[in-house]
Amino acid sequence: MLRSTLSKVLLIVFFALLLGYYDLPSKWQKVPGTPDAFTNARVHLGLDLQGGSQLDYKVDLRKVPEKDKASIIEGVKNVINKRVNGLGVSEPNIYTSTVGDEEHIVVELAGVKDLNEAKKVVGKTIQLEFKEKREKPDPQHKENVKKLGQTTLQKVLSKKGTFELVGQEESQASPGKVRFEEVDWQFLKEVVDPKISVEIGKTTAGTVIPKLLEGNNGYSIEDQQITPLDGYFIVKVIDKRSAADLPVDQKALEVSHILVSYRGADKAPEGVTRTKEEAKTRAEELHTKLTAVTKFESVAKESSDEPDAKNTGGKLGDAVRMNGNYLPAFTAAALKLTRAGELSAVTETAYGYHIIRADNFNQVKYSQIFFATADDPWQETPLTGEQFERADVTFDQFLQPTVSIQFDGEGAKLFEEITARNIEKPVAIFVGGNLISSPNVREKIAGGNAVITGRFRVQEAQALARDLNTGAIPAPVILSGQYTIGAT
Repeated sequence: MLRSTLSKVLLIVFFALLLGYYDLPSKWQKVPGTPDAFTNARVHLGLDLQGGSQLDYKVDLRKVPEKDKASIIEGVKNVINKRVNGLGVSEPNIYTSTVGDEEHIVVELAGVKDLNEAKKVVGKTIQLEFKEKREKPDPQHKENVKKLGQTTLQKVLSKKGTFELVGQEESQASPGKVRFEEVDWQFLKEVVDPKISVEIGKTTAGTVIPKLLEGNNGYSIEDQQITPLDGYFIVKVIDKRSAADLPVDQKALEVSHILVSYRGADKAPEGVTRTKEEAKTRAEELHTKLTAVTKFESVAKESSDEPDAKNTGGKLGDAVRMNGNYLPAFTAAALKLTRAGELSAVTETAYGYHIIRADNFNQVKYSQIFFATADDPWQETPLTGEQFERADVTFDQFLQPTVSIQFDGEGAKLFEEITARNIEKPVAIFVGGNLISSPNVREKIAGGNAVITGRFRVQEAQALARDLNTGAIPAPVILSGQYTIGAT
């Protein structure tokens, strides 16, 4: 009995010493024959102990049939896992979560403190799409776009997700057709569409304009054709401010001016005969007249040598900013003004002598979701990134870099069908909503290989192949939550 007890005690002591030796720093583990498993051992701390980042991604499954949802979610999870491995994170924790009727993938990255880098790598959406030419315009297209806009507006107004989250979700679901953007500080007259500008001006900061707005969002240029970007807007006014007291490198203002030119000045109008000295004297006389509360616009129309001053009353089209569109002396004089109606001193530039009046310092910052109503010349096919296997950089007969794509069995069959019905017609390849190329199909293509040509440089082709290999994602993901967790 005594011997048995002694054996147990010795065994316990031995294991205690062994565990203590295992726990020593490797530099003190000097006993000959110590296994590598001891000297190379590492303790992996979880997110709660080590700290790091947690990213919550919502998977947009609106275009996925119910029977395919489980496999698509697993495919997205696998893509994200590949990306996380590229970050070099030790033992990341990636899992799915159901929130109401939404599917989410949560990524826990222990030890990663640079949240922006993690977001940039993990959440990149590289959608690969193959489209064929639309035979005729869809007569219901504009009405369908309007319905989508109205549905999205109701989602925003009912607070089913933040404005930013809904905007990102819609733009990723319909790349190239729906665009979400945050517009940094602007003057109201800088808003592209005057009708939208009026609505923004009437809306208080922090408020979504409670109606779908129709207007213009600029122009697009494709195949040397200029197309107006008409469509519908959902707008949230984020904030409003006066730029009057901002630091000079952030300051901006709208101005009017009166120019007194002279013979020999840059772009002096024909018929100007006054000397430089006479021009300065004339400018000082006008300045005195203006400080006596004479209407600025009237004086500008009567006395300014600025082209078209008779129509504009001296108002300039572009706001004044540091490093903007005006000469340095003009900019410096304007940026000294701090209240609407204030006049600058007479200021000399190469064009002559200026009197500058501050008109407006008020700016707005807003977000918008834009739904384009222009007819889409391309229609979707079932061939997407879901059937993608891998991409490689190849070179054509002219030694120009291209990107070769390999599909799985289902993708090979779909590609063969698409090329068979589009002989002597173009098939377009889109990546992330952007048209990369639209080659004409010469014959039916079997074997599951496609080639993307896009006048790439070698580095661009390599980057596209790398992005496709690590991110040809079968469904869009939208970042719905982000957290940086400190170590405990």
